[in-house]
Amino acid sequence: MQPHYVFPSSTSIPFRGIDQGHQQLIDILNRAWDDFSDQKGGKAPSLNRLLSEFRDTLEQHFRQEEKIMWDLEYPQLAKHMSNHTRCATRMDSICHGIDAGTIDLNLKLFD
Repeated sequence: MQPHYVFPSSTSIPFRGIDQGHQQLIDILNRAWDDFSDQKGGKAPSLNRLLSEFRDTLEQHFRQEEKIMWDLEYPQLAKHMSNHTRCATRMDSICHGIDAGTIDLNLKLFD
């Protein structure tokens, strides 16, 4: 099966495992997409687990990336961290909404 999401080589950062972290996130998204597609939009128990795994992996990746940027004195670190915070907050909102039943699992979540 062809993956739904592919890591674009044009965004590659071959430095201290950054790309491996990006690929790991994409792999989790592809597993979630496959489960969602296999269930025809149903509530596969594995989807909640995969979304939680994605959220946890995303948090770990952000911490690693921010530490590397800090060590390198990256001039845009504050802006990058703000983007990370916004992304993590959105992911937390989605996960909490699904748990509470206020957000349905649908294709819009994969945009």
